[in-house]
Amino acid sequence: MYGLLRFIVGPYEESEYLEKHEDISPSNLPHRSSGRTNSLVYRLVSSVCSMYYKLTRVVQGFSKHSTCPHPFSCTYYGFVKLFSLGYGLQLCLRVLMQMRRLIRKPSLFPKLLIHRNAIQLGAFLGGFSGIFKLMSCVLRRVFNKDTKYHAIPAGLLAGLAFGFFPDNTVALYVMWKSFQIIYNDSIQKGYVPELPGAIVLLYSFATAVLFHAAVLEPQNLRPSYWKFLHGLSGGRISAMDRKCLDAFGLGTSQSLAETLVKTHTHLVPFTELL
Repeated sequence: MYGLLRFIVGPYEESEYLEKHEDISPSNLPHRSSGRTNSLVYRLVSSVCSMYYKLTRVVQGFSKHSTCPHPFSCTYYGFVKLFSLGYGLQLCLRVLMQMRRLIRKPSLFPKLLIHRNAIQLGAFLGGFSGIFKLMSCVLRRVFNKDTKYHAIPAGLLAGLAFGFFPDNTVALYVMWKSFQIIYNDSIQKGYVPELPGAIVLLYSFATAVLFHAAVLEPQNLRPSYWKFLHGLSGGRISAMDRKCLDAFGLGTSQSLAETLVKTHTHLVPFTELL
């Protein structure tokens, strides 16, 4: 989890980074090759690259606060890298998934480049990274110091970028992983006592809730979870008698039938379970 956050927001936002890395110096940009050619394409590409390098150097030379740990200006300390990575990954996946259509109709490729689904992941990664870094730099300038507590408001505002890529699975994973990290850190610092077997008890409780929902209210279970339980149990989760549970007023039998149709699973007869 820490490695993922370090990758998204960058290593410069780590606590006391300046004290640990006092010899920070801006890395040099790639130099152009000294070789010459009369190719028109080469000269055109070389001119574009030269303009890009000059613009990059200008942006890198903008001001930054003395407490900012990053080597270049606050303006350069942005979101382009993560946006490009997310956009490239999602674009590659979409191209691979629609390769046959693209071969038959290459004119669809430009639409893939600007399609909303192609920029969602890039907007999320770039937006999260950019907002977090922007707020961190603003707070350093306002309070004239760098502290780990700046990460709290910066992280809360950066979370708004999740609206570009809403995914319940990712959100739940991050939430529960954060709770686990907070709990482990609290144990190490002596804020809370360590409960023997807490992980086993929590896993058992979560599994019990999952199976309870699968039996009584299968319509409230995620389709992927239902398919997993159905395959893991060899279909036995669907063969359990639900008619006796209809007395609780939850419509369990009807919900089971709807879930089987929705998830493309089937009711396994008892004869096949023997």
